[in-house]
Amino acid sequence: MRTRTTREGGLVDPLRQAEWLAALRYAAAERNYGLVINARIDVFIADHGTHRQAELLDEAINRARAYFAAGVDCVYPIFLHDTQTIAEFTRAVEGPVNILALPQAPPVAHLAELGVARVSYGALLHQYTMRQLAAFLTAEIAGQ
Repeated sequence: MRTRTTREGGLVDPLRQAEWLAALRYAAAERNYGLVINARIDVFIADHGTHRQAELLDEAINRARAYFAAGVDCVYPIFLHDTQTIAEFTRAVEGPVNILALPQAPPVAHLAELGVARVSYGALLHQYTMRQLAAFLTAEIAGQ
């Protein structure tokens, strides 16, 4: 589940977002629908590419805890890639964490050691595949 933003472009208040997530969980349970909620935490989006991730940790933890209390199954602090911050985040939230496999993020095996439960690849696999395909086709055309 993506963190919603206000009309002004800022993040929705975490308690309001948690209420929305709780309502979603309730609606799924009422229908006996086995929904897995992976709640995205967008606090690191604005920090993408900088070195301030530790400064945003408290806000991310507070959101994660509120979302878990609302009944989500996993939290997804998208663009969190700093090793120490990931370790602190996973210890603090006490629930499954999903990390995006960014080039600057630790390798998957290290993420597992840090307590990460799930790794997402986003568009990375598609981009890699397309580069490999382009290189293959270029080589094939040049070889003719």
